[in-house]
Amino acid sequence: MILNPLVMIFIQKEVNTYTDAVNWFKKNDIPLYGINENPDQSSWTTSPKPYCHIYIDDAALGCPLIQELNQRPYVDWYTVWKWLKEYKII
Repeated sequence: MILNPLVMIFIQKEVNTYTDAVNWFKKNDIPLYGINENPDQSSWTTSPKPYCHIYIDDAALGCPLIQELNQRPYVDWYTVWKWLKEYKII
C-alpha cells in the first residue's frame, strides 16, 4: 500500500480534449497530483521525467487497455479503478 500516493496522468492531447479523463478522477474521488507534469518537481530536480508514485498512461507497459475495432487502444478505466481499490490507493 502506498500512503498518500501522488497520482498523475499523462495525456497527449490538447488541454480542452482531456476533460473526460480528469472528470473520471473527480467523479471517483481520486485526487490528481498533476496532469502531464509534477507541479513541485522543479524545486528539487532538473530532471524532465516527472516523478510520481503511480503512472497511468496508455503507452505504459502493463496498462490495461480496451481495443475496439479500427480505433487506437485506450485505458480501461474500470480496471484501473479496481486495481487502485485492490491496492488500497483509493
